[in-house]
Amino acid sequence: MKIEVVKLKNIQGHVDSELTFHEGVNVIKGRSHGGKTTIVRGIEWVAKNRPQGKSILRRKTGKEGSSFTITTDDKINITRHRSNTANGYL
Repeated sequence: MKIEVVKLKNIQGHVDSELTFHEGVNVIKGRSHGGKTTIVRGIEWVAKNRPQGKSILRRKTGKEGSSFTITTDDKINITRHRSNTANGYL
């Protein structure tokens, strides 16, 4: 199983971002403080529930909260969500 797509909603500097991975080696590049490490941290948040707490969340998320979705090449979606009223997997 391989990660095909990641979607970030209200995760640190990402308001609403989507990143598609392709076969072979993928490189994430960008400016300093552009959110590259946040993508790796989001994958860990879904897979390992780390980091715990609210450090990965965007400060002002409103009622919708924050979420990170991983879509695999098998078309399985795994979403980790956190808001003021909910915390878990969808």
